[in-house]
Amino acid sequence: MNRISFFLFLGILAIAAALQSCQKEAISIPGADLADQTANDRAQQIYGITVFSTGNPSRLHTMEAATGNITNTVAVYVLDALGQPFFLDDLKGVCVVNDQVFVTTGFNVVDAYSNMLIKVNPATGQAGVISYSPAEVGTVSDIDYNPNDNTIYGLANNSNKLVSINDNFNNWGTYANVGNITGLGTYRTKGLSMVRDAQGLRIAIAATLNAGGNARILTVPNTGGLATFQTSVLPVADLAAGHCGIGFDIDMNAMLINRNSINGLGLNSFGWVNAFPPQTNSAFWGGNGQNFEDLSSDVQ
Repeated sequence: MNRISFFLFLGILAIAAALQSCQKEAISIPGADLADQTANDRAQQIYGITVFSTGNPSRLHTMEAATGNITNTVAVYVLDALGQPFFLDDLKGVCVVNDQVFVTTGFNVVDAYSNMLIKVNPATGQAGVISYSPAEVGTVSDIDYNPNDNTIYGLANNSNKLVSINDNFNNWGTYANVGNITGLGTYRTKGLSMVRDAQGLRIAIAATLNAGGNARILTVPNTGGLATFQTSVLPVADLAAGHCGIGFDIDMNAMLINRNSINGLGLNSFGWVNAFPPQTNSAFWGGNGQNFEDLSSDVQ
């Protein structure tokens, strides 16, 4: 190789290295990637986060779909500027995006850790910050992922308002107020999940009253707007007037629903049918001893 060719070769190498260094690095959380096995190769898991209350911080639970047994429980944390763990007590939503566990957080007195979307290692609880919800959207709760439009849908802090988080080549940094969920009367939306049936992939919500009455399951367009009643869920004693976190399990073709007790009664399950009867019976499924804010399956 002559001298001119040699220096030209070195120049090409330098340009290639510079271009590579300019690429945006993906968030890497040790052990968080589950994609080394396909969903069909591993035991199906259900992820659930528990309701935050004074003296009772949220936790991320992993449950076996086959049994409903809780197999692991972790406190979720990020590393602060000094490399020390900062534990996130108020978790608001959980979903699985391309085999990764995403979680949203609520308002925290430490502003740097408020209203975040984070990626969590479900084995250890270590998390990395993906993005922050802007003030006009605020806390995003009860999230689920729609792979058809590559969008995370959720609620504006357990309210009748649908919000979205999009990737848009900016690492899940685009938040939007999609629109109000209407037709609920005095009911308030307390849970959201994507469901898949003969009508395709669509959003289902659980709504309750402040006191009394059944929990209602309805479906909602991706654009918000008028909710369509599906069924009321029995028993009333377990599923009324509280927080009804829900999560659809496609393998079981069933919806899991939180039983609302402060002391934690775990989860009930009912089959997803089309069309539903006016009232649907549910039965104990698992997650015993916990009061769940949100749920998600790792098989979608």
